[in-house]
Amino acid sequence: MSGKVGKRKNAKNFYVAWYDKKTKKTIRIYRYKGERMYHESIAFKLLAVMQAGVENGTFVLERYTRKGWTDVIPFIDDWLEKSKFSLSPATYKGYKSYIKKHIKPYFKENY
Repeated sequence: MSGKVGKRKNAKNFYVAWYDKKTKKTIRIYRYKGERMYHESIAFKLLAVMQAGVENGTFVLERYTRKGWTDVIPFIDDWLEKSKFSLSPATYKGYKSYIKKHIKPYFKENY
């Protein structure tokens, strides 16, 4: 399996080093679910999750290299604005409400 856990020099946090075949570079990932990894066990947990994704065929490196796993939020706002003119006013208002009250809080809390 690829990937390894390391510790930053002169710092208290850990990272996962992962080789990206597309860019042919090793990428260091410092966050797990949006939080810095201050314990080695959390870094190993992230490495295990990444390796499981490779084995299952569901691995996407971008999930781990962005600010966290809340990448749905900007895309859903963009989708809603682009769909605004193809939806009825009532449907648009309903979708906007669902996104604000249910979808965004869910992804902020869980991912």
